[in-house]
Amino acid sequence: MRICITLLFAIFFVPPSGLAQSATDLTEYQIKAAFIYNFAKFVNWPDEAFENDTTALTIGIIGDDPFDHYLDDVVRDKRIHGRRVHIVYFVAIKEIRDCHVLFISRSHESWLAGIVVKARKGNMLTIGESKDFLERGGIIRLITVGNKVRFEIEQDIAIKSGLLLSSRLLKLANNLKIRYSHANK
Repeated sequence: MRICITLLFAIFFVPPSGLAQSATDLTEYQIKAAFIYNFAKFVNWPDEAFENDTTALTIGIIGDDPFDHYLDDVVRDKRIHGRRVHIVYFVAIKEIRDCHVLFISRSHESWLAGIVVKARKGNMLTIGESKDFLERGGIIRLITVGNKVRFEIEQDIAIKSGLLLSSRLLKLANNLKIRYSHANK
């Protein structure tokens, strides 16, 4: 059941330009781009995360862009929570600011400790791919199993970052044990 829901999540939310392709024609990172866009739709940020009511929701990528700018195509002319969506690219930790969703590229995983500290202070939803991403302080880990993209969530870190994740998003995550760890304390 979870496999079907995850697949529907990826396929249903692929942008119109991607609908002309069959699901099997989409690359791993095209699917992951759609996931990132959709994750943002299921997160509530504290009011102080935005300068005002017209501030854009910013998705950042630190390091190499594995999406080959497909994420730009996914969010073009889209709104999340009534806010336009903007993509920014960062090279160094000190550049990260005014960002709501941050994808940490494999090229910058060695900097993860510093990135997650900065992200937590800035109410950022962090997304990465490394095997130990959640254990090192990340919030959502994208994983590929066979030819399917899945994800895991560390809800405790999301809460510490001031983020409220929708129960609908939590139900789709692959790691129920980690997801509910805060309830067992």
